[in-house]
Amino acid sequence: MLVLGLLALVLVWSTVIRSIGTFLGLLSAGLVIALKDLVADVAGWVFILARRPLDLGDRIQIGPHAGDVVDRGIFQFAIMEIGNWVEADQSTGRVIHVPNALVFTEPLANYSAGFAFLWNELPVMVTFESDWKRAKELLTALVTEFTKEVVAEARSPRADADRRLF
Repeated sequence: MLVLGLLALVLVWSTVIRSIGTFLGLLSAGLVIALKDLVADVAGWVFILARRPLDLGDRIQIGPHAGDVVDRGIFQFAIMEIGNWVEADQSTGRVIHVPNALVFTEPLANYSAGFAFLWNELPVMVTFESDWKRAKELLTALVTEFTKEVVAEARSPRADADRRLF
């Protein structure tokens, strides 16, 4: 009788244990599906900490958004937006919170990583009636005068960047 009772108890508990296993499997699969974005954000955070594709203060572009990194968190990082409707890559004053998971799915351009200086253009209109040779002389003299220190400061890092990247 005792053996029969133990056998019945084992059969009942084995059914319950299988049901609990099935329940836990379905529950974990449901949680993974429901929280996939959060899991991807945490994975992106680990990637950002380990590989350092961006750091605080870096000027980056990820997808259509560009700006200076002002915060890094477990689920998102924040950039101070530049450009958009403001000319000359000036700050717009908006802070964009970007999910960390985008480092896996969007192209990330880091303007600060390879070279400490940013290239920029200053368009100058010279009409057909203008003396373009004189305009070129004036602009060259002005640029040379106002950028002496910057050019000297940029030469050494540029040579290092050229050796490292090319």
